[in-house]
Amino acid sequence: MIEDLTARIEARPKNFGPMRDASAHGKITGPCGDTVEVWLRIDGGRIRKASFMSDGCGHSVHCALLAANTIHKTIGNYRTKPVKPPLSQRLKSWLGGKKSTKSP
Repeated sequence: MIEDLTARIEARPKNFGPMRDASAHGKITGPCGDTVEVWLRIDGGRIRKASFMSDGCGHSVHCALLAANTIHKTIGNYRTKPVKPPLSQRLKSWLGGKKSTKSP
């Protein structure tokens, strides 16, 4: 049963596709090579609509789908939290920025 639901979501996810009158657009390619693009329509300081595209695996599609479906908040809600640097940068700083000494 859960496999059927997953297959339906992957076949035709809600909010999938570019948005023509978007107020904002972002694109990111992860270390695995999956790319996700997100479009937002903002009106009156509020995110009114979100859509996405992904060329990645089912996990990438599900993550983007979840984000697009839950993002409908005021812009102020997203500005109140400080932005963290990417995990890769935080790991480097925690490890002292040292490169591996292993030889290939």
